[in-house]
Amino acid sequence: MGDAAVVIDYGSDTCKAGFAYPEQDPYVVTPTTVRIASGNSAGAVNGEAEQFESPVQRGVVQNWDQLESLFHYLLYEKLGWEFDSEGSVLMCEPLFTPKEHRERLTQMMFEHFNVSGLYVAEQPVLSMYSVGRVSGTVIDVGHGRCDISPVMEGATLTPACRRLALGGLAMTTALQRQLAEG
Repeated sequence: MGDAAVVIDYGSDTCKAGFAYPEQDPYVVTPTTVRIASGNSAGAVNGEAEQFESPVQRGVVQNWDQLESLFHYLLYEKLGWEFDSEGSVLMCEPLFTPKEHRERLTQMMFEHFNVSGLYVAEQPVLSMYSVGRVSGTVIDVGHGRCDISPVMEGATLTPACRRLALGGLAMTTALQRQLAEG
């Protein structure tokens, strides 16, 4: 593991996490879902299959306890962090994240995960950095939304950003409907 920071990029459908090594794919790519506690150890609820739910909808955290559970799974079970020897984290923040959410995320990372350092950066800026640029336009098609973001000299030009409240899921559904009809 070494001294490398952990990078976490969470969205409505997928969460990616890994160590900050150059030219390395994320170590963990997992659905952004958590199991809903049912009280039945077999995982069934009244004879139904296990239930899962995403703590993030359209890029906005809806359930902080579930997000904490997901981060615990990623950091301690998948990436091998040990209690009392945690490291630092680079968190990829979705566009238009409210200040209160950023503050709550920061508080959770320091108080519940004992991180030694935390840097929260907007996804469009990190997307530009990943291709060796500091300025450009980023189009991010997510599971439940699509963001268009101009980035200038490493900063998102927030007043010029736009969000469409549909994304990959809506596109997939529309294509399935068209294929079924044709």
